[in-house]
Amino acid sequence: MSYIFIGGAQRTGTTLLQQILCNSPTTNPMLQEATYLRMLVQAYPRAARERHIIDYFPTEPEFLAFHGQIIRMFLERARSRYANVPLLVLKDPQLTPLFPTLHRLLPEARFVCLVRDPRDTIASMIRVGERGEKLYGRNIFARNIEALSRHFLSYYSPIIKCDEAAFRAAVLFLRFRDLVHHADRIFPVLEEFTGVQLGSVRPDRPFDTGTVDYEADKAISPWWSEHYGQPISAAPVGGFSQTLSAEEAAEISLHCAAFMKLFHFEELTDG
Repeated sequence: MSYIFIGGAQRTGTTLLQQILCNSPTTNPMLQEATYLRMLVQAYPRAARERHIIDYFPTEPEFLAFHGQIIRMFLERARSRYANVPLLVLKDPQLTPLFPTLHRLLPEARFVCLVRDPRDTIASMIRVGERGEKLYGRNIFARNIEALSRHFLSYYSPIIKCDEAAFRAAVLFLRFRDLVHHADRIFPVLEEFTGVQLGSVRPDRPFDTGTVDYEADKAISPWWSEHYGQPISAAPVGGFSQTLSAEEAAEISLHCAAFMKLFHFEELTDG
């Protein structure tokens, strides 16, 4: 049985990828973010650092195996709710930095990590913050470019720094712009890496959003996007100049220079 986890720093991209994979007959329908799974994964390194854990698990491998089994029990419970589909696809952007830990707990899992131009992502964060301020009087993404750049990089740093061969083989990095501009080329890559059958998935048609009601979220969530549930669109790519000044875009390029070079964003002026 296979588990596929979607990660990335930005909900628009990870949601699109989840929609694509979860519109396959070989996977579960699209589900809400796997917050509980993230909490379970977070518990492992925290507990492993406690000196008292030795009274319950004399060796670290024993604790690793036990906690991995707890996570499998949750995942299999989720699978059983949806006709025991062969491939379980889940996401939570905040789970992304924990992918190396989750790999240790579930070596058989596959991870698809969406990467987006940090200028586009940070521009989106700023807009989310502004909407949140209008809705609730609180801006969770204050317009501090250095701080937002650090926040963006924190999602990817643990994955990029992890040089364990088995983990690297279990991770697929996918650029958002490639997905929206070249879906015909990316779908076969996704099929080969994940095993998800995408032959019946039409990128030019609206997606079934499963249990997620984005219309209900529209009035209450600062994260809502007009692109949720819609056919693949290149509109979110390269729009950072509508939100960021030239100086802000240049500052992001400076703070995220190594990331942009790694994923070949430094050559682009349009995101």
